[in-house]
Amino acid sequence: MGVARAFDNRSLRTKMSAAMLAAIISGLVVGAVGIQTVQRLNRDAEAAQRHTAVVDTAVAAFGKNIEAYSGGLWAAELFPGLADVIKDGQNESQQAITDALNGLRKALASDAKGVALVGKAEQDWKAFVAYLTSVPAEKRPART
Repeated sequence: MGVARAFDNRSLRTKMSAAMLAAIISGLVVGAVGIQTVQRLNRDAEAAQRHTAVVDTAVAAFGKNIEAYSGGLWAAELFPGLADVIKDGQNESQQAITDALNGLRKALASDAKGVALVGKAEQDWKAFVAYLTSVPAEKRPART
C-alpha cells in the first residue's frame, strides 16, 4: 500500500518521477529486446550467406566441368594426337562433377526439394554421359 499512497499523494514531483522511471525501464527493455533481435538476425544472415556460398561454389563447379567434359569429347576428335591428355582432363572433370553433386547433396540435405533437384541433376548427368559416349563420332551432329 505504500507504493499506492506514494502515487496518490497528488504531488507533481512524485508523478513525474514515476513516469520517468516507467519510461526508463520501458526503454531499457525495448533496447535489450531490439539488440538481441538484431544479433539473432545477424547470426541467421551470416549462416545463410555461408550456405549460399557453398551452394554457389558447387553449382559453378558442376556447370564449368560439364562444359569442360563435353568440350573434351569434341577436342579429342579434332586433335587425336592429344586424346590421352584430353581424356585425363575429362576424368578430372568427371571427378569434379561428382564432388560438386556430393557437395550439393550435403548442402541441401535439409531441403527435400533441393535433394530431389540434386538427384535429377545426377540422373541427367549420367544420361548425358551415356548419350555422348554411346553415339559414334561419325553419327554425331556436325559442329559449326
